[in-house]
Amino acid sequence: SWDWGWEAKNSFEVRLAMELLASRARPEHVELSMIARFRLEGDRQVLAIEKFARFNAPAIMFPYVRQQVTMLTWAGPAGPLVLPPLNVVSMMERVDPTDTTAARSSRPD
Repeated sequence: SWDWGWEAKNSFEVRLAMELLASRARPEHVELSMIARFRLEGDRQVLAIEKFARFNAPAIMFPYVRQQVTMLTWAGPAGPLVLPPLNVVSMMERVDPTDTTAARSSRPD
């Protein structure tokens, strides 16, 4: 799952979460949630914040999500689980940007 919301006038958080259910081949049940805080510098915006939060931020965060899943499963009975690289932009195109914390609230003053 993905969500984002404003923390202050010049900062916002993006949350990625995933759940990997246990199976016969992999008995681990893994739940992971990662939050990244981004801060705006200066008055000029080069990229729309909503677009950054939807596409760029998850692309920046996903390698760290992959790494954490591998580390969480490293000592498990099935060995480490290494998630394959994903086309994050393609994945995020299927997400509804109107169903986010930011879409339901206004940017703080």
